[in-house]
Amino acid sequence: MPDTDPTEEAITAFLASVKTAARVLSNRLGHLAAQKTFAVMQRAFDFEPPKPAAAEANYSADFGPMEFSTPKARATKAKIYTADALRAQAIDFVKKYPGYGVERIAARLGVKPRDLARQLTKAVASGKVVRKGYGRASKYHPGKKA
Repeated sequence: MPDTDPTEEAITAFLASVKTAARVLSNRLGHLAAQKTFAVMQRAFDFEPPKPAAAEANYSADFGPMEFSTPKARATKAKIYTADALRAQAIDFVKKYPGYGVERIAARLGVKPRDLARQLTKAVASGKVVRKGYGRASKYHPGKKA
């Protein structure tokens, strides 16, 4: 008579098949997760936002291509402006590209957002620029005196 019970052998075989199925499922899930991650990354890097109604809204002769830098790069590209010159350039930018916030405008002009915010506040007070929204969500549009 054999030392092992037939039911024990059946249970052992069943557990082995469950372990194999779990391993296969785990590998498949890992592969699917990798595919999903790749698809998300591909969408993130290949994504092009819809262009505004104005033709070539992301480019102008005065400001060049509309590229937005990282904060670290922005600090290295900072230019020295007089307050009046910075305010005038910001007002011109807002006329050409209404609806942008301080951080995007500052990135394009190559100045610190804090310096630009101060000048935009003065432009709002003079009526040349209108602010819509509050805090970081503020967007700037040309005013009636612009």
